[in-house]
Amino acid sequence: MSEPAIKKALEYQAYFMHDAKLRHKYELQEKAIRDYNSGMLAAKEEGIQEEKIQNAINFLKLGIDIETVAKGVNLSVEEIEKIKQQYL
Repeated sequence: MSEPAIKKALEYQAYFMHDAKLRHKYELQEKAIRDYNSGMLAAKEEGIQEEKIQNAINFLKLGIDIETVAKGVNLSVEEIEKIKQQYL
């Protein structure tokens, strides 16, 4: 990077650090990005869990034993028993 570019970046940083409104706007933008990413991750994890439950239901309907279903969908035997009671 060239010397003028570094100088310009440092000047902008100094301006940014002294402008409370600009800094606040930046912090709000960063919070919004973090909230969005957190929400997307939670939705992905929820979708994966729902897929496991649906697969477990399908396997149970086929008559596969609980222990095998638990291993196949990567859930505990207790979770599979709850699923069986709740959905079947």
